[in-house]
Amino acid sequence: MKAQQNITNGAEKSSLEETYIRGQLGSFICGVKKRAKLPENVNWQRLETIVFYHNVAAIFSNLISTKDQVSHWLPHKMKILATNLNNLKTTVSLFSILDDHKIDAVGMRGINLANFYYADPSLRPMHDVDILIRPEDRERLHDTFEEKGHRPTEYLRSQFVYNINDVIFEMHWSSLTARRYRNCLDSDFLLSSRQLRRTPEGTLYCLPLEQELISVVTHAFIHHNLDTLLRITDIGLLMVQSQLDWQFVIDWSRKVKLSNLFCFALGFVNHFFHLGKEQELNLFGNIQPLDVLDVYHAYAEYLWGRESLGGSLLMHRNQFYVAERFETKLRQLLQLFDPTQLTSRYRMLVSKNRSRIGNVSK
Repeated sequence: MKAQQNITNGAEKSSLEETYIRGQLGSFICGVKKRAKLPENVNWQRLETIVFYHNVAAIFSNLISTKDQVSHWLPHKMKILATNLNNLKTTVSLFSILDDHKIDAVGMRGINLANFYYADPSLRPMHDVDILIRPEDRERLHDTFEEKGHRPTEYLRSQFVYNINDVIFEMHWSSLTARRYRNCLDSDFLLSSRQLRRTPEGTLYCLPLEQELISVVTHAFIHHNLDTLLRITDIGLLMVQSQLDWQFVIDWSRKVKLSNLFCFALGFVNHFFHLGKEQELNLFGNIQPLDVLDVYHAYAEYLWGRESLGGSLLMHRNQFYVAERFETKLRQLLQLFDPTQLTSRYRMLVSKNRSRIGNVSK
């Protein structure tokens, strides 16, 4: 199976394949262990394109009852497992170095999700490993790694990128890169909550459930606009954890003026997968726009590869709705009318050929 597919092929209208995928992922998130038979008249090529495009093929290899139809997916799943085991082993070694030099750090997103929330590490692909440090420790980290023979392959706005033992590490000193939201989520908030968790390869510093959800939601919405099934599956898996302290998440989001963003993102995931978390979401209060179902529909159509001018406008309007701070709204406005952004969106809407694969598994 090719790593990249054109998701717009066969996406002219809602299909049986989309309904099946949506239902199966919802059951997976809720812990319903069942292998469902494929519906009759299913377009196998369309289904296969969707699950590989959205990086959820490994999950579906466990969900489809007709094993001979997915037997050729096994190498893909085994590659994920081998990669994740190497990621885990190398990350454990990296934390040992950081501990020895008194540099506080914590793993975020993929490394935690694959090892502690997915039933098996082979189900959750990772492009890289995200680790957060304090801004004041970045030079010390750089020098420490250089002493060990590791030099950054990239120097980015808020992170160093390293390739260590064939694992790409993004060493962040800011959880959010986007300027319009960077001050909403400071490193100390996450680092001060870190917990030591055991794995077969050793110990990792990880975020507690509530902080992990905060990290995953902000990253998926602000950096990626909820653009893949894998990202929203991550959010769903965290949402359904019985020990999740919803009030903590809601109180924090209100404090930093992100309650609109969290209410929308969690509401969309709940609606898309039918997770039954309406009671918990009501704790946010009545803050959703009146046409929220239309906005949910626009995001869903975007996921399936059906992007329209009307849907795009709704999604852009939603960016203003979730931006509660004046400076965030202003930066959002400037981004909307950036010439390069306008040109990119025009080409995308005219050609209807989105190439959004990139790093969808972080």
